[in-house]
Amino acid sequence: TIGDCVPKLDILIEVSTEDRLSKAIDLLRDNDILSLLIFNPAVNEYDGLIDVVDIAQQIVTSASSLMNTTMGDIVKRSKRALDTPIFMPDEPLTKVVKQMLHDQLHRVLIMQKDPNVERQFLRFVSQIDIVRMVLQKQSSSVSHLLQAKCEAIKSSNHPVVSISGSSSAVDGFKKLVDEKHSAIAVLDSNGTVQTSLSASDLRYITQDSLSTLNLSIIEFLKAINRPFTPTTCSRSSTLAEILASLVGAHVHRLWIVDDSQKPIGVVTLTDVLQFIFEK
Repeated sequence: TIGDCVPKLDILIEVSTEDRLSKAIDLLRDNDILSLLIFNPAVNEYDGLIDVVDIAQQIVTSASSLMNTTMGDIVKRSKRALDTPIFMPDEPLTKVVKQMLHDQLHRVLIMQKDPNVERQFLRFVSQIDIVRMVLQKQSSSVSHLLQAKCEAIKSSNHPVVSISGSSSAVDGFKKLVDEKHSAIAVLDSNGTVQTSLSASDLRYITQDSLSTLNLSIIEFLKAINRPFTPTTCSRSSTLAEILASLVGAHVHRLWIVDDSQKPIGVVTLTDVLQFIFEK
């Protein structure tokens, strides 16, 4: 069931409409998560959600005063409703994954009840949570698929969105937002993939370090101490290798590169889920 995929967390992680964005960023970073629900205590219900892409959108438009903005103001500004589907934990996993693939969703919400919490609450389940559960609990049913090659897994020709590592970080995040992606490839002067710039990198920004956005992408990533995690694969990479890279680096996509390490395509977690569940 989809309930088997809910991450095991000791505490309820969400923010109030009265909290500042700086607190939300701290929670995202400290708990290594990408999304937060925003609870409105005045009406005792959820007002919306925020994820790292929302933060990127906000920062590229009004970075200087953003950290002190309340979450309630951000919800109003972004006009983002709580429109992510909500499922009960006993829903069949195949049903939920089918809807995620059909609606191109990276996450869904699961209704939860905790004896230590007086009200019902919601938790996120992401594509990577589902992949982890399948590998841990259903390994025998997918083992025969693990040697499938990248070309068999990639379901569509995703465009490669890239930027030079010498470009400023703020320009990189603007491109990320404009292209409606959560990550873009960072290339060196030879056009080979150095790393990725991800909306999740903004979790390491504080009010005092906003100026680092004016650095080059490479210097910005060094300033936030983000490892240059390999995020590439080749046409001949197997599903086992792709899964190890996706899960290990906690990323949604890998850049497919040729023999000279130049990007020629993309394989995503969505592709992986579709391949596994169709087979």
